Amino acid sequence: MYLASLFISLACLLPLMLLFVAWAVPLAPASQESWHHLLATTLFENAANTLALSAGVALLSALIGVSAAWFITRCEFPGRRMLSWLLIMPLAMPSYLLAMSYGSLLEFAGPVQSALRAWFGWQAGDYWFPPVRSLGGAVVLLALSSVPYVYMLARLAFRSQPQEWFEVAQSLGKTRRQLFWQVALPAARPFVIIGVILAVMETIADIGTVHMLGVPALSTGIYRTWFLMGEPLLAARIAALLLLIAAALLWLEHISRRGARYDSLRIQPLPRRTLKPHKRWLIAIYCALPALFGFVVPLVWMIRLSWYHTETVTASSLLAQSMDSLMLMASAAALVVGVSLLMAYGERIRGRLRHINLAASLGYAMPGVVIAVGLLLIQGLVKDTLGYAMLMTGGMLGLMMAYLIRFLSPSYSALHSGYQRLARETDMVAESLGKSRWQIFFQVHLPSLRFPVVMAALIVAIDVLKELPATLILRPFDVKTLAVAVYEFASDDRPVEAAPYALVMVAIAALAVVILHRLQERSHGAA
Repeated sequence: MYLASLFISLACLLPLMLLFVAWAVPLAPASQESWHHLLATTLFENAANTLALSAGVALLSALIGVSAAWFITRCEFPGRRMLSWLLIMPLAMPSYLLAMSYGSLLEFAGPVQSALRAWFGWQAGDYWFPPVRSLGGAVVLLALSSVPYVYMLARLAFRSQPQEWFEVAQSLGKTRRQLFWQVALPAARPFVIIGVILAVMETIADIGTVHMLGVPALSTGIYRTWFLMGEPLLAARIAALLLLIAAALLWLEHISRRGARYDSLRIQPLPRRTLKPHKRWLIAIYCALPALFGFVVPLVWMIRLSWYHTETVTASSLLAQSMDSLMLMASAAALVVGVSLLMAYGERIRGRLRHINLAASLGYAMPGVVIAVGLLLIQGLVKDTLGYAMLMTGGMLGLMMAYLIRFLSPSYSALHSGYQRLARETDMVAESLGKSRWQIFFQVHLPSLRFPVVMAALIVAIDVLKELPATLILRPFDVKTLAVAVYEFASDDRPVEAAPYALVMVAIAALAVVILHRLQERSHGAA
């Protein structure tokens, strides 16, 4: 088991480790000149934008996610039960679909500004309108798509806090506001930090949103350097910088988990406050806004675009690309969850594997294009040294490896949390009854981990459905997913043709999100 976990971790790390090797390889004179040009022009701007995006998304997603989780958990207001699951629905809406939808909705020639000019008789230059294609617009849209990460974990933390804590604090004269800031929030902080880190990792890995909104970032800089400038070594150097940021985030996540006592949580329904009528409606509106702008508005806009007739989109093409997407989702979920189970079980047996497993999880914060670049570097290295053409493009091998590296972290985290709740005394009892390690795994662990396993599979399936760059580069030539179809039409400025594929993709993801939410409810108790 130790050797298997070590082999899996090294296989996932190898494409990422090659990125640092690029710093040791001497550059040709032309590449050296290109590198100095990047340093003098765009590299520091890209890095600054990436840090600004990360900080903005962390702050905004934490503010919205924590406050919404608190209101849903502790307050009674109209529509609370419906909003409790609507707030996770932005998980089904990829951020690049938000960028495509709001980019066409809010641009100068879009329906919103056109309606304003028609109503008020304005002309160009007569009014100010917030630019969606800007750094601020990217922060808002990326935060809207990331709020569910913070919301779900914060809600779990708040629901897990014993009522006795609040009773003791109230007996000491604490107000309701002090209860939140001095009792509830500090206890939930490890969960909130993990959610924020997941949101930031999604942000630094994003390439579609920032590209569509015209915001230069490290991820887009990597893509341009490799595919437009033809400088793979320089792209690998930039990717190594992004990998260092990802490593720092995973280290923070590991530190945060030390404060999360999963085995001592008391899951019980907490009494909810009955508010005054005006406060009830204000809170209901506040909690509805993230779901409205992060899911409902872009969904309605895509439905509106789908009403236009186009001969390009047919039922057969929609069905074929839906089946391709489902096939990749199922295959990747089975692979990633199976590997994550082996790694989590290996850590259960040998705790020193924790740091190796954490290192193997770095790929989650890397753009799909960077992982594809790493795999292509391996392909070139194997061909140059061994003369063997390892097929990483145009086949399932490279694509499944990319999915494994990219989505190992959320799957492993879900299973690791499940193992944290499984007392080690159960292993000792099973061993005393003469059970082998594999019998303990199949007869004790797997039945106890059924909820984490299914949830990990759903998380991976949703992520694979939304993944674009790696799929675009490494997919088999006869496979075309819904995300690829959306990208091809959207990049040609054909949103009408892209909308039906986007709708089917959102429908599949929404169904998976609803099932995921129901499993969480069953696992942690009713709201």
